[in-house]
Amino acid sequence: MTLAHCLSRSASWRRTGTAEFPYTALVAGQTWLVRLNDFPVDPMYSLLIDGREVGDFDDWPACWSRPN
Repeated sequence: MTLAHCLSRSASWRRTGTAEFPYTALVAGQTWLVRLNDFPVDPMYSLLIDGREVGDFDDWPACWSRPN
């Protein structure tokens, strides 16, 4: 699965309680994690699916619901 596909897919996120990986979502039976990176040196976020890094991105996708 490509990063572009993931960023265009709907996902409902919940907080994990950890600073490095603040959000998790279950999408089609897979565990998605968002990692916060050392911004601005690195991209703002990385997406991991089932422990495998898919890619980096800066802007939170509009189709992803982030908890308040």
